[in-house]
Amino acid sequence: MKYRLLNIIISLLLILIVIGSNSSYAIFNIIAFLLFIIVLLLVFKARERLFNTFSIFIYLISFGVLFLLYGPISNIRDFLITTSMNTMRHQYIAKFFYNEDTIRNTLDKNFYIESNDEMDNSLINITNSFTYDKNNSFERELFDSLKETEDYRIIRFKHKNSNAYLAIIYDPSKIEVALSKYALNSGEYVIDMARRLNARVSINGGRFIDPAGSSLGGNPEGVTIVNGNIITDYDCYNLAIVGFNKDGVMSLHKHKSAKELLDEGVFNAVTSIPILILNGEKTYMEGNGGFGVTARTAIGQRKDGVVLMLVIDTNDLRTGGATISEVADILYNYGAINAIALDGGTSSVMIEKDKMINTPINASLEHKTRPIPTAIIYKK
Repeated sequence: MKYRLLNIIISLLLILIVIGSNSSYAIFNIIAFLLFIIVLLLVFKARERLFNTFSIFIYLISFGVLFLLYGPISNIRDFLITTSMNTMRHQYIAKFFYNEDTIRNTLDKNFYIESNDEMDNSLINITNSFTYDKNNSFERELFDSLKETEDYRIIRFKHKNSNAYLAIIYDPSKIEVALSKYALNSGEYVIDMARRLNARVSINGGRFIDPAGSSLGGNPEGVTIVNGNIITDYDCYNLAIVGFNKDGVMSLHKHKSAKELLDEGVFNAVTSIPILILNGEKTYMEGNGGFGVTARTAIGQRKDGVVLMLVIDTNDLRTGGATISEVADILYNYGAINAIALDGGTSSVMIEKDKMINTPINASLEHKTRPIPTAIIYKK
């Protein structure tokens, strides 16, 4: 029994040695070296009792764990690196397991390239009379048995093992951006915004600045316009802006100021990344697109003006959800010709009237979302 325990300890130490030696953090590199010395001493002391059927089984398990993390099959590595490096608070996870070169090489293999084209607004023709292909299963979900009094519907489906929710908004002119009542200081839960503004359907909005990982969610990133009022007008860098004019035409922009957007008729806008579909063409993506797998929120518009609001949950361990490439595919299948990803992860939420219908998971694995600065809402 004593030597079985020793084998387990040595196998665990070997795993820690390999992880520590691959870590971006120098302190773990040093710890790995010290653990290596300890393992050598343990092996030398008990060398005659270490190798038996039990020990071989234990060491094979250790090898399997290390093979998944550092072997030639990169699925786990890509998932850990791309998912954690695109969060505001959890980049340490990737850096704990992998050095800077590995992280950089992985991100270089999982990326997207947005089009440099301008959006063609003439492709959108908002109508109240919908025609559709009855042989197309996606079209049937949107329009079959549509009543004159039906202003929206929510489709529930499974994406792999995750729950997904697609809100279909038939009148885009009633879509606007909601702003936290504590804006520029702290965020507000989307469900509270929805109740306060009497919204029928609400999803979380744009990205936000989160200094020191405080999760206060008060300061929107980039350009934010709410009902014609400029809230923020920061340099967007490589981000994109999604806006709506008073008629409900959704537009996608890059490198424009809030004033320029107002001059073009944009009445509500938030900033996010990346553009998923532009003028009917999906954004080019390599690998998983560089954003890993997590809970997702996205918004798109069809050529008939119908707006698609998509939320995909993660699982209880935050290892499920979707890649941005998969999100683009879903919206494209439902006919979106323009679409953009919104803030995801713990922010991803969909509210119907005054009830949260999806199941967000926060960093503590609790079933709750977080306060954020903006939401996109539909008000009849």
